[in-house]
Amino acid sequence: MNPSTILRRAAALALVGAALGTSAAGAQAPPPAPAAIPVADGRIEHVVAHVTVSGTRAAASDARIERWHTKDTAHAIRIDRRTGEVETEHVFGPGGSRTFDAERDVLRVDLRATGPAPESLAQEGENLRRQVAAGAYAVAAETTVGTRPAVVLQSVPGVHRSDEPTSSTRIVADKETYIPYERTSALPHGQFTQTVRIVKAEQLPLAGNARLLRMGRHDGARKVVVGKAGARAGKAGNRAARR
Repeated sequence: MNPSTILRRAAALALVGAALGTSAAGAQAPPPAPAAIPVADGRIEHVVAHVTVSGTRAAASDARIERWHTKDTAHAIRIDRRTGEVETEHVFGPGGSRTFDAERDVLRVDLRATGPAPESLAQEGENLRRQVAAGAYAVAAETTVGTRPAVVLQSVPGVHRSDEPTSSTRIVADKETYIPYERTSALPHGQFTQTVRIVKAEQLPLAGNARLLRMGRHDGARKVVVGKAGARAGKAGNRAARR
């Protein structure tokens, strides 16, 4: 798979909240997961990350990804830090999803039910802890982040599996919770490097902050509807074409 494709796929996953804890080149499958650790009822988890990409085989980028999510709904936005422009925006919940793609100027509305919200940071930490236990990562050093003790984890060749066998991943994680502060995935010889760094993480009350889960306005974007309504519209269009 082309590294640029891997990059864009990982960035898209980060946007909806999963890739803050996932390597750009994939990850070793951990042992069976414990029960999920959702965001508590009545709370919103707010996370801000900076994602930078460089390399001879990747398009350079510097983005800010911000997400807000409860245990069953989510809103995320990706902004180019160099221009301040929105690149993509996504909201989803039990009733479906809406995704805005600025490059194509398209707003996609999917009326089909979506899965659960992105993993909470606590769940990401537990997943990483299990990957360490499975031998996919080894503790290379200890450090501090702010006042918190932290560990530097390095992927183990031959155990840490990925889409790109030559890739490596370095993670700085909290020593107690294993929540990742920073994750760098790279291909050799400077071909591709992606760093995801969490710059803010907080829990907010849902009361008074429900607006944070709503998508912004994208007037003028071409709207594409899929799902039940889209299927009905497609059938109606086919009937009209036959007349």
